Amino acid sequence: MTKVAIILGIIATALTIIEKSMTIIEKVKKPKINATDRQDESQDVNKRQ
Repeated sequence: MTKVAIILGIIATALTIIEKSMTIIEKVKKPKINATDRQDESQDVNKRQ
């Protein structure tokens, strides 16, 4: 059981590190992401019509 707990802890820390790095990347690339989001939204609107 201790090995399982250690493995789960490692996975949890890895996920938190990945999440933090992803948020940093999003902050850096926000203008580009917003532009692509707008394109996706306009495509969705066209599909609805």
